[in-house]
This record gives sequence, structure tokens and C-alpha cells, in this order.
Amino acid sequence: MFGFFGKDKGDSTLIIDVGSGSIGVALVNLGDSVPILKYQIRQDLVFQKDLNSRNLFSSTIKTLSRILEQYHRAGQPNPKRIYCYLSSHLSLSQTRIIRSKFETPYIINRSFVNNIVEKELSAFKNEHTGKYKNSSILIERKLMSLKLNGYSVSEIDNKMVHEIELSVFFTLMSTGVENEIRHIVADFFHHKILEFHSFLFANFATTRDLLTEEKEYVFIDIGSEISDFSVVRDGVLEASISFPLGKNSVIRKLLKNAGGEKVLLDSRLNIYNSNLLNSDDDRRFLDLLRSAGDDWMRAMEKAAYGTSTNKRLPQKFIVISDQDVSKIFKEFLSSLNLTHLTLFDRNPEITFLKDLDINKFIDNRSGIVGDPFLTIDALFLKKDFKI
Repeated sequence: MFGFFGKDKGDSTLIIDVGSGSIGVALVNLGDSVPILKYQIRQDLVFQKDLNSRNLFSSTIKTLSRILEQYHRAGQPNPKRIYCYLSSHLSLSQTRIIRSKFETPYIINRSFVNNIVEKELSAFKNEHTGKYKNSSILIERKLMSLKLNGYSVSEIDNKMVHEIELSVFFTLMSTGVENEIRHIVADFFHHKILEFHSFLFANFATTRDLLTEEKEYVFIDIGSEISDFSVVRDGVLEASISFPLGKNSVIRKLLKNAGGEKVLLDSRLNIYNSNLLNSDDDRRFLDLLRSAGDDWMRAMEKAAYGTSTNKRLPQKFIVISDQDVSKIFKEFLSSLNLTHLTLFDRNPEITFLKDLDINKFIDNRSGIVGDPFLTIDALFLKKDFKI
């Protein structure tokens, strides 16, 4: 239940995008018809040859502090509002689809719908109490779709129905993570107007409403340490599976198999992206690179199976990743045989977000080329969600 470019928020807004391998910060003005990008930076987390969750979170907090310090040193203003977007490794999200039928016509209203959502939220929290050792906080409760008697509606008060269907998206985060991030932000900005979102939902909502005319598609977010495989059907984010493999897992395996230092490996990847691998040694590197993606491809195939148990997958796949690895991950995806899982019994049509010219939806009069993740975050804030 949302419309694009709904609320006027003319004050400068700071966006913090916390990924699993980097953190980005952007200053935008949301008051005009499109977001105006004023400032943007991104810093990588320290690469870990041996990954563990504690070190990853420690690196995240240190990088957040450094990037906010850089923002201040650049002389940027104190924003009115701050929005922080979290990768799936720092949040827990799920879509809940609730269906009810009534033997006799039943009059419903907004209070009735809210009660259904509250009961489902309680069930969601109870099912995932083991995710966080301490307590958790709800950061998203989005009503994506409401159908009465099989038809999508926007008005629900005093409607007489035989059946109702709601699609609701919830996101939880650990209060420990929330407190750490709030503490760092408060060190630099002495106010607490800080709102959290999942990048998963922002990516879905922005892609659906701006970047594709399709109502059914798969979108894949390939992060540094985690990847999300999400399925949209009838305009609703119906299912999503995350797995702890991404860009850095491929690099770790490549370093293990090929040896050498990461800086040299990064150089070879740049050569590959420029289509300049020509020598026999280069071709051997390419073979090692493809082999390094085996674990990721198996996990991706498992996610595809996991989201297609009852329905076939949509034909269109939209992918977002760091630009330096988009070429190799496109090759990985193209090599998977998913014909038996897709709607038309053929391999999916794969499109990377970088090819969809997302920058046309923002005003970058400053000459800054928009970071795709931060651009999605900014566009999402121009949406008006109601429940």
C-alpha cells in the first residue's frame, strides 16, 4: 500500500548504507520531485582471510566511525534526519501471507486488519527468538498487499467480505546492534532522529516501482559476505533466502587456490573485467576464478530450489553487486541450469542493476555518479508507506 514521491521532506537527510563488506554514506535533499545527491562516500571493511561474525561486526563499527569522521572533516552539515539501511547479516526479515475465509459475509475495518497484523507479528517474533541471544527490535512492518474477495484494494473500512488476504513484511534487528550503531552516530550527530530499514525491502520496493514493468521477477543482491535471493510475484516480495557467501568468499577461495596477495588478485580481476586476459597464465587464472565460485553457485541453486517448491520462478532476474565483480557473477549465474525451475522452461533473463540507468531517477547536479546502493536507499525514502 504505497505511492511514489508521497511526502515532502525538504531537509537534508543522511543515508548510511551498512553492507557486509563496505559502508556508504550520502547526503541528499528529499524535498524536490527527485532526490538531490549532495555528497557521497564509501569505505570498504578490512578484508578478513578468516571470517568470523565477531570480527565482521567489530570491523563494521570501526568503519562506521571512520566514515562519519570523514563526513565531518569534509565540512558537511548536520542532517535533520538519518536513515540507516542494514544488510541481511544484521537483520532478520520475512514476508507473512495471511489468508482468511468467512462462511458468511463479514464486515471489516482498519482495526480488524491491524489486529491480524499484530497477531502475525507476535508469531513471527516467537518463531525467531533463538536468532538473537538478547532482545530484538522491530524496524519494519510493511503492508505490501491487501486483497478482499480476491481483488487488491486500498480502502478497507466497513467492507463486507467473504475472504481476505494480507501480505506483510517484518524486519527485526538485535538491540545490541542497534545500540552500537546509535552510539557511534550520536558521537558525531547529537540527536537521535535515526531510523532503521532493511536494504532487502528498499531494494524490492524501488526495483518494483521504478526499474521494471514486471510484476513477477527474481532479484539477487550479491554482497561481500552474504547474498539474498528474493522472489516477487504479483508485485509482492513473496519469499527471500539469504546465504553467507558472496564476493569475499570467492576471493578467499581464489587466494587459497592461486596464492599471492589480495592486492594482486584485485589487479587480475580488473584485467578480467576489462577483457584483457589473453596469455596462458591469464587463462589459468580464469579457470581458478570459475572454480572459486563453485560454492556460491551451489548455494544459489539451493536458494532457487527453496523458493520454487510450489510455484515456478519468474523468468526475469535482476541482480545488484559491486561493479568490480558483476562480470564474473553474471558468468556464474549464466552457467547455472535453472530451466526446470523457471516459468517458460528456459534459463532466466539476467539483468544487472548497473545496466538499468538508475541514476536518471536522482538529481546529481554536483557531478557525483550515484552509488547504486545509496541511490536505492534515497529513492526508497521518497515512497509513502501506510498500514
